[in-house]
Formats: sequence, structure tokens, C-alpha cells
Amino acid sequence: MDSQCVCEHSKENLMTPSNMGVIFGPTLMRAQEDTVAAMMNIKFQNIVVEILIEHFGKVNAGNIKEEKPLTVSKT
Repeated sequence: MDSQCVCEHSKENLMTPSNMGVIFGPTLMRAQEDTVAAMMNIKFQNIVVEILIEHFGKVNAGNIKEEKPLTVSKT
């Protein structure tokens, strides 16, 4: 997972799982309507994304497929 790789370099880029949650939480879990209640849930959305990043290996155990490099066939 790319976000996990980014977090591995958090000492240089300051992108901890918590900071990644702040960036991606509202984008990935956007409410259908912008209401006060939806704005109050942003904190929880951030936490969910943070937990998913921190526990990526457990969440995806057995589902990770090794990516093959793209090859261009000459026709």
C-alpha cells in the first residue's frame, strides 16, 4: 500500500498515519450532505483511515497480490 510506504518515511516527510488520516479521511468517507453532523464525524473518519493504514497487514492478510511490472508488447 503506497500510504504505508509514505508513513514509513514520516521522520522526513512528517506524514504519520494520523496525518494521512486527516488528508484522506474526508475524501474517502465523504458524507452525502454537508451538515453539522457530518462535520462532527470528520474526526472519526480520520481515525478509521489511520487505523486502516496502521493495520494494513492484518486487514489485507492473504489478499496481497504481487504486482507484475507492466510490459509493452510489440505488435
